[in-house]
Amino acid sequence: MRIHPPDRFLSAFADQELGRWKRRLVATHLRSCERCRRIVQATRGLGHRAVTERQPSMPAALRVRIIESVAMGVETIIPVTDPPKRRWRTGLTT
Repeated sequence: MRIHPPDRFLSAFADQELGRWKRRLVATHLRSCERCRRIVQATRGLGHRAVTERQPSMPAALRVRIIESVAMGVETIIPVTDPPKRRWRTGLTT
């Protein structure tokens, strides 16, 4: 049974973010493992597509609203997470 490097190592290798020692270990493994070479190639392809892919355009009306809000000095706080779910209370006691 062949032991493969963790996916995070393969991803870091593809992004050239591994230290010298780990990079050498992964490179040695890649010489004989087609499966892991394909993962590294796919990861590099994803990075390239993410950089070159066209960004979706913002609707013109939204852009105008944002610019007007900034000009008026309106501060907007954009939530990072969804608000907590509210629990329904029935008012019944047991």
